[in-house]
Amino acid sequence: MAKSPRLTAPSVDDWLARSFTLNGILNDPDGDGMVNLQEFAFGSDPTVSQAGALSYVPGGAVTSPGVPMIDGQPGAFRAIYARRKNYVADGITYRVFFSADLQQWTSSVAGPSVLTNPNDTGSIEAVSVPFPATVPLLTGGTSKPIFFRVSVTGN
Repeated sequence: MAKSPRLTAPSVDDWLARSFTLNGILNDPDGDGMVNLQEFAFGSDPTVSQAGALSYVPGGAVTSPGVPMIDGQPGAFRAIYARRKNYVADGITYRVFFSADLQQWTSSVAGPSVLTNPNDTGSIEAVSVPFPATVPLLTGGTSKPIFFRVSVTGN
């Protein structure tokens, strides 16, 4: 299977310069709600509006980049997202946050687990972070989280 050019760029600057004229990493030229930096970090195409979730083969490869998703059973949910294999060298930082009320967000204390084969030829991998048992509420107390978000920053 041939590798997609959008999944093999060595850095966000090279990716933007080589593949697209998109006016910087914080623009959203396709209007899908993901800025260029997020498109790069999650392995998606900034010229095509994508609403689909990440697709991957457990222990295999990412078959289609996409937006983060929730998976699992009640009490054992996990946040799953696409991550660049060379994210450190690419200057990308991923942080996962959880919330029970969409007002108070708590950073995950658990590190991500890789779900795909780290030796496959693609440059994007699927990773997961377990939902914590409870998170603080803005109004006080705690509750089970039902929301998550992935924050992406670049150096």
